Amino acid sequence: MARKQGDTESGKLGNKIYYTWHGRQCERSMPTHVANPQTEAQQSHRSNFAQIFKLSSYMKDAVRAKHMTPIICEKGRRGHPLTDEQKERNRQKSKVRSRVEHVFGFMEQTMGGLVFRGVGMIRAKTNIAMTNLVYNMCRLVQIKKYQPNLVTIQ
Repeated sequence: MARKQGDTESGKLGNKIYYTWHGRQCERSMPTHVANPQTEAQQSHRSNFAQIFKLSSYMKDAVRAKHMTPIICEKGRRGHPLTDEQKERNRQKSKVRSRVEHVFGFMEQTMGGLVFRGVGMIRAKTNIAMTNLVYNMCRLVQIKKYQPNLVTIQ
């Protein structure tokens, strides 16, 4: 139902929506749902969406078949907040994610990144192993500096 305040209208009347945006009076038509797409562009869009939907369901099945669980944090919605169990699961997932992200962030920011320009798998594996070794040494130096009683080196 549209209501009028002075010169402005707001709300819905029939298939028109009236609103004010940045002080301007605006009106637009309600979106229409096309149950039977007629144009070639609509049919193409629908087929693309269907292919993506099939791929996503295939990926879920493939992940479950390998006994892997997707590690995605759950999100609450208006009127449906997260339960305590969901919050605890999100906390556990975030602990792992933050630890991994901090390691890769340190490698990217401080150590010049993980880009390797070389030929051969052996060289690439060696480069990654050396990068990890340097990261571990940097981490050891940080721990020794800020928490000296935590690590003893013999």
